[in-house]
Amino acid sequence: PDDVPDMWFHLYWNAFKNEKSAFLEEAREDSLGGGSVEDEAWGWIDITRIALADGTDLRPTLEFMTPDSPPHPGDRTVARVRFPAAVKPGDEVRLEIGFAAKIPRAIRRAGYYHDSYFISAPETWVDVDSRELVARFFPETDQISESFDGTASLISCGKAKRAFGFSALYSWRDIIP
Repeated sequence: PDDVPDMWFHLYWNAFKNEKSAFLEEAREDSLGGGSVEDEAWGWIDITRIALADGTDLRPTLEFMTPDSPPHPGDRTVARVRFPAAVKPGDEVRLEIGFAAKIPRAIRRAGYYHDSYFISAPETWVDVDSRELVARFFPETDQISESFDGTASLISCGKAKRAFGFSALYSWRDIIP
């Protein structure tokens, strides 16, 4: 294994940030109807803070990348930050990330329009009580739902269940021992 000098991020909503995104440029080139977008319909995600757990600010190292060809210089969907020192195999990195985002109005494969549904697994991937996760990672939260018992998901699928009877058929715990 190699040392890891940086970490890459996929900033999905930036595919709908402006007409310069790789997604919309390629849709236009392929005649798939990227279409025009009204100003209030754009979506985006901006990283407002990214630091190591010790407080080292990584935001000055943030740069947008174009990993695919052809290059799209105006694209802001893939970014990376460089670490002060490469991470050795077996080591770990803890990041504190702040961001602001706006979900786009429905454009092709993403966004919102009228009723929206966010579907989630019924439980988290970690063996830590969900209430403890909320308290640890969202300490500013003043009310913690009673439904966060055990490893229950932090995202409710209640609206989807009421609207069309959604319920997960499988748990990751049934598949991964």
